[in-house]
Amino acid sequence: MAQKKITAKTKGGEWLSTPKATLLKALSESKDVDDDLRVGGIVFIASSIQFDENGIDPKETSNNSITANTLVVATVADADNPLDPPFALATGASVVVDIKTVNAGAVTLDVNATGAKALQKNNAPLGAGELKAGSSYRITYDGAAYQMATNETIAAAKKTVSTAANDAAVAAAIAASTQRKFVAAQFDRTATIALADIPGLTVNLAANTTYQFEARISTATDATGGAKFAIGGTTTVARITVEAELNNAGAQVVPVTSRSTGAALGVAVGQATAVTVATVDIKGVITTGAAGGTLTVQFAQNVSVAPNSSVLVDSTFGAFKM
Repeated sequence: MAQKKITAKTKGGEWLSTPKATLLKALSESKDVDDDLRVGGIVFIASSIQFDENGIDPKETSNNSITANTLVVATVADADNPLDPPFALATGASVVVDIKTVNAGAVTLDVNATGAKALQKNNAPLGAGELKAGSSYRITYDGAAYQMATNETIAAAKKTVSTAANDAAVAAAIAASTQRKFVAAQFDRTATIALADIPGLTVNLAANTTYQFEARISTATDATGGAKFAIGGTTTVARITVEAELNNAGAQVVPVTSRSTGAALGVAVGQATAVTVATVDIKGVITTGAAGGTLTVQFAQNVSVAPNSSVLVDSTFGAFKM
């Protein structure tokens, strides 16, 4: 098999291709993105590296129109890299597509007239509206079909060249897709089994979007009151799956329980009574409905007693756009 190569500019102003493994090793050993990279007797400019072999750097495209459910695109040559190879339909080939019109349903993709292939997301045909007008998507050929990156925002923040501006764009894209929250003050529940939102552990979800979420909640409870938990909020729900595991003083009390709750929030999970220093791990996936809203972690006693059951400071909750 031919050795994969990467194109970069030398200090002398020439563009040369060098073995991928060799150049990446030099890059990993550099202390700064602006360092010069010495490969043998050649000195490369680190910030000029073009990851363009086998689709590592996605090709820019134009003429991105959907006609009769076929998305027809043409790649654009990289004017800054004269050695940029042409697009070839092969496993790993990748393009970035700027969508002009929303799709009505399943779509095929034809790049540079190489033949229409199914365009999929998570190995399934696209549903109506999954290609949004004005959005950019990274799409990669897997040998049988084109697969759309599940996070088009990050895909649009192209990681071709490591520069300060590009790094900021990637960081902003990740921040827009990730929400992390923590408990700043202890939350007590006394003589009640009614679930209530834990202050500080609320995230905002967009409509018609899939998220992965996870929480780690540390508690201090009376052994006669215990604790129970739920995922609540105001968002509409198309589908939700929740898993919970509860440990007390290092011993598992509630094993992992998977609960598919359809479109219901507020279903108790991880409940236990005879615990005093319990930690619960809650994980799941939610697809929101037509109206977005909040998603939060809820807490209550499992048995109503006078002593407090408490959520401790620095318990956490996060949601990640898929």
